[in-house]
Amino acid sequence: MRYFLFITVDRRIFAITNNKNMEINSELLKNIINDVALGRNALSDKYNIPTQTARHCVFIRENIEEIQKMFETDKDLVESNVRYKKQQQMYMDSNRIERKSFREHARVENAVSGYVKGLIDVFEQYPYKSEGRQHESNPFAIGVIHISDVHFNELINIATNKYDFTIASRRLRLFISEATTYFLGRNIRDVFVLFTGDLMNSDRRLDEILAMATNRSKATFISVQILENAIMHLNDNFNVYLAGICGNESRISKDYNWHNDIVSDNYDFTIFNILRYKMRGVDGVTFLGYSDKHEEVVEVNGKHVLLVHGHQVGKDITKDMSKLVRKYANMGINIHFVLLGHIHETLISDMFGRSSSLCGSNSYSEDALLLVGRASQNCYIFFNTNRIDAIKIDLQDTEGVEAYDTYDFQDAYNPKSLEKAKQHQIILRR
Repeated sequence: MRYFLFITVDRRIFAITNNKNMEINSELLKNIINDVALGRNALSDKYNIPTQTARHCVFIRENIEEIQKMFETDKDLVESNVRYKKQQQMYMDSNRIERKSFREHARVENAVSGYVKGLIDVFEQYPYKSEGRQHESNPFAIGVIHISDVHFNELINIATNKYDFTIASRRLRLFISEATTYFLGRNIRDVFVLFTGDLMNSDRRLDEILAMATNRSKATFISVQILENAIMHLNDNFNVYLAGICGNESRISKDYNWHNDIVSDNYDFTIFNILRYKMRGVDGVTFLGYSDKHEEVVEVNGKHVLLVHGHQVGKDITKDMSKLVRKYANMGINIHFVLLGHIHETLISDMFGRSSSLCGSNSYSEDALLLVGRASQNCYIFFNTNRIDAIKIDLQDTEGVEAYDTYDFQDAYNPKSLEKAKQHQIILRR
């Protein structure tokens, strides 16, 4: 069997390879080169190869160091090429990350710009202005309307509960009417409306926000309109003072943060300040402020009321309430009562009142949390003594209750209404 080696040395080609498959026989070549004592004739006889091939092998053996240097040079070149390719890939990855970051920031900016533009367009089209009334105060007792977990833009259609903007409006009107009955019975003339978050849901997906900017803006306007009607409903009999904090489900950004600048990136903050803007100068209505923090203290009839949403409270609510009270005591603030929500289940104790929700049970609460609740909200009476009365008002059934007027904005709600959501028309008619 004949073998050939192909290699370039001084422009000559030498070959030791198997004729059949043209692959280098590395073991044979290694033996020939290491057989330094044998000449070409001895190599030819020993390995049964032609004399010419043996002569070439002797040449390779005598110049093996130079040949090795050639391969070492190639190795350096390969390493250099690898380094270059790595650098090139690093720059490509860096540019890709920078481009992605820019795209995300551009999407956020476009989403916010679209949302704000939509709100401006709505305000310009509907420059409605409320007219209020100033009432004589009665310091004996002050009423508190606790509004929490309204979730205005949520659509619920399950066996135990239905919810859309119209039902939300009816429930809120029922709440104000029932609370008014309690307050007038105590000759109250000043009422605090305290919000503890989650006025409106947020999908928090940039592409959906971009696609729904106008609808989201109109949905915000409907929320503002319903709340404005509720405030003016209260103002028929009371001076109204408003304050609140942000919730977690109403955040605009995807992730939840604890920094104040991020907390205010929230539909709660937006809705409240739109209300304050629209109702500025209305007699009998005073906006105390909507905190860009997770907690805020409001003074009601000489008592410090702590507002928290409730997502920072664990399973042992009594223990966590004690921690909150101690935290403020260390700052020299004596907390008399805590208002919270978040769990969508009413719980009233001596030191705190947790409100349920305006929306009531949904598929998540019933199936995932095994929590079947009812729509309700709480109201309170703070006397000028140490007395605090707490009242839960059930709002599940609104039969016969007329919704607040939303000025023909009902169709702006993206999922429309429950009735429209249940329509499945397969025939087109004019």
